Amino acid sequence: MVFSQFTHVLRYVKTFAFLLLLLFSSVQAWAQPELTSRFRAGREAFEAARYDEAVQQFSAIVKENPGFRLDIQGAAVFWLGKAHSARSEHSQALDVWRGGIRALESEEAFDVLLADAYTRSVFKERVQSEYVRAIDAYLGMLDVVGSKLRPHEKNVVDLHVRQMIFLLPDELRRRVVDTLGEPRDKMVYDSGAGALLVNWWHSQDPLPASVWNERVAEHLERVTEAGASYASLESPSGFDDRGKLYVRLGAPSQVERIRSYFLNSRKALMADAEFAGVSFLPRNEFWTYSHLGRAARYLFAWERGAFRHAGLEGMMPNVLRRGFSSSDRGRFRASLSIQLMREFLYELAWLDPGYTATYLRVDDAVEGRGPPIPIFIVVSMLMQETKVVERQLETKRRAEVPRSSSGFSTAPSLPVELRLARFLDADGTTRTEVYWAVPAGELVPPPGVHLEILRKHPRLSYEHMILLSAVQQEMGFQTRKITRGKYRLSDNYSDDADSPVYTTIVRGDTGLYHLALQWDQYMVHETGNVEDPEDHSFIRRGVQRVDSLVALDPSPGTLVMSDLVPLVAGSIEETDLVRDEQGFRAPVYVRKAITPQTNLALYFEVYNLVFGDDDQTHYTVSYEVSYDEKREGIAGLLGRRELVTTAVSTSHTGYSLTTREYVMLDLAEWDTADRMLITVRLLDEVTGKAADRSIEFVLMN
Repeated sequence: MVFSQFTHVLRYVKTFAFLLLLLFSSVQAWAQPELTSRFRAGREAFEAARYDEAVQQFSAIVKENPGFRLDIQGAAVFWLGKAHSARSEHSQALDVWRGGIRALESEEAFDVLLADAYTRSVFKERVQSEYVRAIDAYLGMLDVVGSKLRPHEKNVVDLHVRQMIFLLPDELRRRVVDTLGEPRDKMVYDSGAGALLVNWWHSQDPLPASVWNERVAEHLERVTEAGASYASLESPSGFDDRGKLYVRLGAPSQVERIRSYFLNSRKALMADAEFAGVSFLPRNEFWTYSHLGRAARYLFAWERGAFRHAGLEGMMPNVLRRGFSSSDRGRFRASLSIQLMREFLYELAWLDPGYTATYLRVDDAVEGRGPPIPIFIVVSMLMQETKVVERQLETKRRAEVPRSSSGFSTAPSLPVELRLARFLDADGTTRTEVYWAVPAGELVPPPGVHLEILRKHPRLSYEHMILLSAVQQEMGFQTRKITRGKYRLSDNYSDDADSPVYTTIVRGDTGLYHLALQWDQYMVHETGNVEDPEDHSFIRRGVQRVDSLVALDPSPGTLVMSDLVPLVAGSIEETDLVRDEQGFRAPVYVRKAITPQTNLALYFEVYNLVFGDDDQTHYTVSYEVSYDEKREGIAGLLGRRELVTTAVSTSHTGYSLTTREYVMLDLAEWDTADRMLITVRLLDEVTGKAADRSIEFVLMN
């Protein structure tokens, strides 16, 4: 009876729930046209500059459905923020856009216009608490590059690409867009362009263990500043040549203006009717990046409504760039032109020594110290010569100045010696072992930093804490896992051979993966929590990336060999095992250079051997050393070298499909070499399959 009553109640509950669902569906069907009508009314009000009305309409929509959007016009929350912004309510606009981003995220939706407005607002106001989400929104816009977008969405995405395309290496730029120049009209993208752009930004992350990508944040801050200070409606990127350089290299270390131009010859020019009303001195700026080398010098001049990269010709009035001839008028024009060239080059040579030789040539011509050549010919020759010099200076800039420069790359870095090796774990994933050491003497902080720490914390233990973050990244550079470790180091070791080597292990990788390593160095205080880095003084960090690693293939029947691990094997007898469950019995050799006196062993593992008919494995291990050595006689005096190769092999029998092996090498045999390549090869004699690995050293004699 109780069961029957319960069944009755359950039937009524189900019926009531069904009726509620029908009612809710009816309300939704009724509400959708209502929201659409409000959306259109809001858009009409916005276009008519009736922003109060627009706020009311869009607020009602967002309150009812935060993620409401029309396919053609975008998200209601975007237009609500636009209306607030039009009323100069910028903080309210940002709040609205933030809520819209979250609402669409919950629906796994993305709106280009909303993402653009939110990102630009965050970086315009420098709201660092929003950087993580804003960077995700920015990368989301790049991710849809090349996909099918509506015209107004494509315009937004195209602008972001134009504002970063000049940062890319040429090879990557060719894979993204069909031109190496700055596209002015329609942007045509190659297949997969969006993923390439996103992956490139991930690969530029200077602090992979931090919560956001500082390089992307720096770029968006620079773009915001360039748009505000160096705007140009004529440029496809939205800013002039100064702005593009600012986005590339950051703020210049020095900005100069050439002001003394034409002082000596202004009277002669103004007295001539032909030159009446000519603007002799264009607005100009000379930018210097002293930290990027002598070639990092750039001249900009105002021309055709914007600041553009300029040289001598760009600083000369149009009327004095040509028209030189043997006539009286032509000679007079040439005389004025060369005098103005001298005055300008005198100023420019102080700022850029690359113009010094050209200035001296012009000065000789003006003073009559050159060959007796008519002045109108001399001027034409010198102008052509200046163009050649400027092309050479531009070539030098392209060769010596980086495509882009980050503020993070100029900070003092902790040097770390590094090696890594891949091994196969039982679950078929790849285990990556990272071996690292800080060379002797490198733990000592820079003098200025050390003094500053001593002023604040006189009680130092002179020990150091290293916080290591090993960031495993998937093929697209998305972070998969971060492995952290803390290490206490002393700076009292004095020889590189005594530098302690540490091992960090990361697991679980498959396919193509990347590894980013970040070491944060702290000087330990005698007081405070010994284990908490925040209680100690941060000194500097080191960052290294190892990209495009390929996981070992776990497929049955595939002979797989680990990477080679170099060991200092002086204390190991041939009968000893090099490795046990606690790790290596000898220190890993992490340096790239080695002396002939080093007792070197190369450890490796092999997987998927096959048993023979006798239920044993049979395999041959061989190693080959290739090196170049100085030739005898005249060839040696001329610096010529020859490649020499030696090989040794041994046969083995085992009872396991996996084997641990090592080879011992006496480097004294190759003490005349400068560089050597060692290749270890294993041949499975049962199947005939082979696998090999190589390692290279520089020999120091």
